This record gives sequence, C-alpha cells and structure tokens, in this order.
Amino acid sequence: MYIYTTHTLIIFLLIMLGLIGYLIWFTRREAKEISKGKYLITVNTEKLDHYPANINLPNYATSNSAGLDLIAAISESIELKPRDLILIPTGLKLEIPKGFEGQIRPRSGLSLKNGITVLNSPGTIDADYRGELCVILINLGKKPFKIETGMRIAQLVISPISQVTLNLVSKVTETKRNNKGFGSTGLLSKPRKNKHIKSN
Repeated sequence: MYIYTTHTLIIFLLIMLGLIGYLIWFTRREAKEISKGKYLITVNTEKLDHYPANINLPNYATSNSAGLDLIAAISESIELKPRDLILIPTGLKLEIPKGFEGQIRPRSGLSLKNGITVLNSPGTIDADYRGELCVILINLGKKPFKIETGMRIAQLVISPISQVTLNLVSKVTETKRNNKGFGSTGLLSKPRKNKHIKSN
C-alpha cells in the first residue's frame, strides 16, 4: 500500500510539472503572438466627405499605444472660449465588432497645457452605433483655445465589454464597507502594511 501511494504521488507530481511547463510555454507563445499583432481587431471604417483629404486614418503613435488619435474634421478653425463646450465631428463612422465598445478619452497634452478635455469622458460608442463619431470638448482653461482642422483632439480606445443579467433579490449581501462611499476612506494615506506590495 505504501509503495502504491508513493508511485501515485510521483505520477501526480510529474503530471503537475507537465501542466506547469505547458502553461509557461503557452503563456510565452501567446505573448509572442500578441506582440506580432495576431490579436489586432479589425474595425471597418467609413471616411466621410468632410474628413481632411491630406490626413490618413487614425493610427497608433507608438507600438504600445492604447488609443488611436482622432482629429477634428472641420472646414475652418473654431475658437473655444473658457467654460464653453462644443461637439466636434471626426469625419469617421465605425463598425465596432460585437462584444466590444469604443471609448473616447482626452489627450493628456491638451488637458495639461490648455485645459481642453472630453466632457463625458470616457464617451461610449456602442457596437451597433453607425453614426459619425463626434467628440464633446470643453475648455476648462483660462484662455480661448483655437481648434484647427486636422488637430488631434481625442483618443479612441477599443475595449471588450461584458453584458450582465440582473438577478432580483430581496436584499444584497452586506460587507464590512457596506454603504460607505464618496470619500469615506479619507484623503490621506494611512501608515499601514499593504499586503499587495512586496518588499525586497
């Protein structure tokens, strides 16, 4: 009986080592495929007549950029005064695949230097929307800002989404936090050990 148990344990350990080895190999292979662009999503794009003829379709600024830069497809420059907001067309229509969404986000440079941001950030583009992409810009700065034709005004990020089924219950479960929100954890960091941070 002892010999049988030992053999079983050895076989089990060999199987586990084999599984771990396979997972390591699979993870490395998938990482290589991702770096090669295997999992790039194709989004059918329609360029409208007022899209500037001398400007290419949006692209990624670097190999690891998360967002595509969207431009202002306007016929002439527009001055956006402080505290004013405006809807800027991008001259594009997208056919986002089912199971994904488009997110319109501000450009950090415009926000920091000029106070220009996307009002409803992040703006959501549903997969079944077929209208023109437009960006709601607001000037939170102190000076008027001129939006030029072809100016990069926002970023487009395509992300997977999950839909849920709401299950009606008589009462949700309670937690230690419960209904505490809106700053209930305070503003200053407390000197306590963070179990999520490892020290060398």
